Amino acid sequence: MSLYTKIIDLQKLDVSLQKVLKNKPAPGVDGITYDMFEANKKEYLKQLHLELQEHRYHPLPVKLVQLYKGEKERTVALYAMRDKVIQQSIAFELQKIYEPMFSGGTYAYRSGRSALQAIDHMEAQMRRHKDGWMLKMDIHSFFDAISVKILQKELQHTLKESDVIDLILENAQAESLEEDGEIVKKDRGIWQGSGIAPILSNIYLKDFDYQMAEKTPGFVRYSDDMLAVAKDQEAASELLRFVRVCMEERELALNEKKTMLVPVSSGVDFLGYHLDQNGKSVPVKAEQNLKERLESMFLTSSALTVEEKLKKGAEILEGWEQYYREERKIQTLPPG
Repeated sequence: MSLYTKIIDLQKLDVSLQKVLKNKPAPGVDGITYDMFEANKKEYLKQLHLELQEHRYHPLPVKLVQLYKGEKERTVALYAMRDKVIQQSIAFELQKIYEPMFSGGTYAYRSGRSALQAIDHMEAQMRRHKDGWMLKMDIHSFFDAISVKILQKELQHTLKESDVIDLILENAQAESLEEDGEIVKKDRGIWQGSGIAPILSNIYLKDFDYQMAEKTPGFVRYSDDMLAVAKDQEAASELLRFVRVCMEERELALNEKKTMLVPVSSGVDFLGYHLDQNGKSVPVKAEQNLKERLESMFLTSSALTVEEKLKKGAEILEGWEQYYREERKIQTLPPG
């Protein structure tokens, strides 16, 4: 059975739909909500399967929304439900193929791996290299900067079916619908919000991750965030030069404002934790962010009742506790 046939299999599309429904996604340009799609799933999936089988399928244009995390802004694409379903099916098959090919230092978007595991890995390395140096890096506008030509070549190394590659790239680079109604073609990068963007980003940097693992066992990459440990300042500087060359080869660039080269003893903040020769700790900034998030929710969510605010606050606190493994009680929430 060809890979394309596996991806478009009607039963697999149904399984993919169930995964999509769990996230209760916002509707795309066609206005079809997740519950509408679920109510008519037989008809929708049959039509989707037929279009794919006859190679008549094309993703609908995406709606673009701006999301903010602090002062950081990112553009996320909202796909139609039918496109989310096929992307989920593609991602499932790609994961089976590429998972064994990924480096041990690659932690984002992988089943059974997490940011906490990346932190634990680097904590052990810093304890081992207390007199060493750390190199912290961030890829500038990673998803938006990905070269589709380079990505296509990476896919062609492993995937031999052109219709599969075409299906992948067409979804990753769907046209967008602007507010004035104009349809705009995406000429660079892949959309965040696509169900296949996470694994495509790991495929794009697969060889780079292995190169870094050969340079130092103290290296992790979590999407666009990277941290490496070297034996001394000179080795760390040499590693940084190597990374710059690798990024340039892939038409990427480091965010210079977030690039740091410091002694292990000085420590750095990475993936929400502070790391130094003594291990990991919760930075003051993380506690302050939690406090501000809770206060903002309690003071600005006027549409919520006190009970709803308490429930939402408990959810926020529970997520924080799970990540930082701290024991806090609901009574520490600010009053409603």
